[in-house]
Amino acid sequence: MQVLEEMNMKEVFANIKLSKAVKGLSEHNPVMTQRFGADPYALVYDGRVYLYMTGDKPMYDADGKLLENTYSNINTICVVS
Repeated sequence: MQVLEEMNMKEVFANIKLSKAVKGLSEHNPVMTQRFGADPYALVYDGRVYLYMTGDKPMYDADGKLLENTYSNINTICVVS
């Protein structure tokens, strides 16, 4: 891993320009798009990264309409490596 000097950091980030995010503020899921997961935590073991997060699932009403997720049905943990 390369360590950058503090004085060099301004140079490293000098040409970065902000752009519009792909997802809106209400569409949170920064780790992956094919699975819901909140509160990610990474562990490194034997040179490999393991990412642990809650196993969230979409919530539906009795008619099958998608509801706003309250995360009350989380009962699993997902591990990605």
